[in-house]
Amino acid sequence: PVINIDGNVVALNAGANSSSASSFFLPLDRIERALKLVQEGQSISRGSLQTEFIQLTYDELRRLGLTKEMESLFRKQKNQSDGMLVVSKIIKKSPIEKYLEPGDILLKINEIIVSNFIFLAEILDQNVNENITIEIERGGKNISFTVNVTNLHDITPSAYLTFGDAIFNNFSYQQARHYNRPLEGIYVADPGYSLSKAAIPTGALIFEVDGKTIKTIKDFENHLSQLIDRNKINLRFVRFSDPINSVLRSVEIDRTWFESEICERNGSNGSWPCQRLETGSKEKAQLARSASFPKYRQRLKDAIAPSLVH
Repeated sequence: PVINIDGNVVALNAGANSSSASSFFLPLDRIERALKLVQEGQSISRGSLQTEFIQLTYDELRRLGLTKEMESLFRKQKNQSDGMLVVSKIIKKSPIEKYLEPGDILLKINEIIVSNFIFLAEILDQNVNENITIEIERGGKNISFTVNVTNLHDITPSAYLTFGDAIFNNFSYQQARHYNRPLEGIYVADPGYSLSKAAIPTGALIFEVDGKTIKTIKDFENHLSQLIDRNKINLRFVRFSDPINSVLRSVEIDRTWFESEICERNGSNGSWPCQRLETGSKEKAQLARSASFPKYRQRLKDAIAPSLVH
């Protein structure tokens, strides 16, 4: 806890930078709300727009096209801050992507002026899975639209799958921000034996198996259920160091030494009960495998791409 001179707790220490002796404090507003809900045995609703906002000062906002009228309106607010919220990053293929652009200035939500993160979080948490009306300013023009608030718990992994000593989970919202990719695919939490042998690293994002699009670990589970020991699969993935260019690797299924199972968190008691994955029949052991290839939009490149080996 962060305690002021009067002995009152005013924030929580969320992080620090030892090289510059600076600390980062988390305000208590949303923490107090969460604590009360936990004490009452209720679930803690968390809303998200799948958008990253930053707070800019008024002189910076004027460069983005903030009008004098809107600046005057915000400065007169009772709980006004030293600036306004601006869109910094938007998750690809999210519901709000078609409405927002980086640099948009947030004005109102449901006709209520929003100028700080605490108020924004409060509104989103109160409207999970509900439609809200958002008003922004872009280049001096006001734009309004209606969008549904995403349940943050729905885009937070709550299950993991294992096979060949490797561990996978759904691609999370926080990782999607870092990779600048859509919320699709499965994340390699631990490559274990099988993936390490195929040179697939920790943090790889797998989005295709044997030429089929994989969006969740459920899709991956359905594909693995057709395979028996010693089968091979083609995995296409991207790495954190290069989230644009994909890599293709062949992985051998090992069901002799390692069990395959899927484990899902029990929200009521915090346990992780696991269920063993089904395996394919030996009659279907020789499955045809395939893989897709990047499209370069140039006839000659597209023609030779399947023949190239790195």
